[in-house]
Amino acid sequence: MPKLLIVDDVPEVFDMLTPLLTSKGFACEGAINAEEALKLLVENTYDIVLIDYVMPGYDGLKLCQEIMAGNGIAARVILMSGYLDDNVRRQAASLGIKDVIEKPFDMDKLLAIVKR
Repeated sequence: MPKLLIVDDVPEVFDMLTPLLTSKGFACEGAINAEEALKLLVENTYDIVLIDYVMPGYDGLKLCQEIMAGNGIAARVILMSGYLDDNVRRQAASLGIKDVIEKPFDMDKLLAIVKR
């Protein structure tokens, strides 16, 4: 069963995505900020990490940089953003992130991206 970490400062995002993703065979865990996510990523192995672009403090893009830099973390990163524009896409691409999804979610699109 693929493991997925959802990183978002809005707990309702985890509550909304978890039933859908678990019904499709994913084991889901959540983190409410980048610091908590990094701790989980060091302690556990995840196949996919869904990261919100905008979070207070240590934002999602900085967390993406940490993950993409390696540091013993090997997971596919999907960036989520309610403020999706060409700048966000360029920043993600510059880090090697191929998948970016817009909030509010199109659940079919999200599932298609996660299942790739």
